[in-house]
Amino acid sequence: MFVFFGVVATTGTTYVIIQKVTRTSIVASITVGCLACALLVVNNLRDIPGDTVAGKKTLAVRLAAIARLAECISH
Repeated sequence: MFVFFGVVATTGTTYVIIQKVTRTSIVASITVGCLACALLVVNNLRDIPGDTVAGKKTLAVRLAAIARLAECISH
């Protein structure tokens, strides 16, 4: 996701418009890629309860289990 929505989309658009890749477009692509990944993570967070009930072993469900275990160990 980071590569496609960030680097490819942003830097590719810059290249198409001005026919060169600039340092600014690369920095902007990193920012956009991080934002896209963060939005996808937030979107997956709301699916955890339903996925758990359905028995799905999605990445969000697995990471939530690890986070719960880490919280129990830290206390």
